[in-house]
Amino acid sequence: MAGIYIHVPFCKTRCAYCDFFTQTDTAEKSLYPEALGQEIELRCDYLNGEIIDSIYFGGGTPSQLSADEIHFILEKISGNFTVNPGAEITLEANPDDLDKPYLELLLSIGINRLSIGIQSFNDNLLHFLNRRHSAQKAV
Repeated sequence: MAGIYIHVPFCKTRCAYCDFFTQTDTAEKSLYPEALGQEIELRCDYLNGEIIDSIYFGGGTPSQLSADEIHFILEKISGNFTVNPGAEITLEANPDDLDKPYLELLLSIGINRLSIGIQSFNDNLLHFLNRRHSAQKAV
């Protein structure tokens, strides 16, 4: 049993509590999927043929990537590793990034689990934490 963690370091804003590597300057974001694809190809022998049972897109804010960019990354993974057809594929998301068309696209490319960073339903606390969404948007 093996898993792959993909770190997506891009955020629209930096949350007050976050100590992960992130950047709000997204000028290089368009280069990221291709660079990550190259890294995946370089690491194809790393897991010695183990079957991948989970893929986790964390961050940062992975929902800053388009469904096409996520699909490209998933294709690179499945082209270089053996992925269990029933693998859990998780995407961390900011509630502000989610709408029905985006969710439908994520489902169509294989994302089968979301980790939605609501953090709080208190608007004052959300503002204090520098979150982009409101309690109402999170619902």
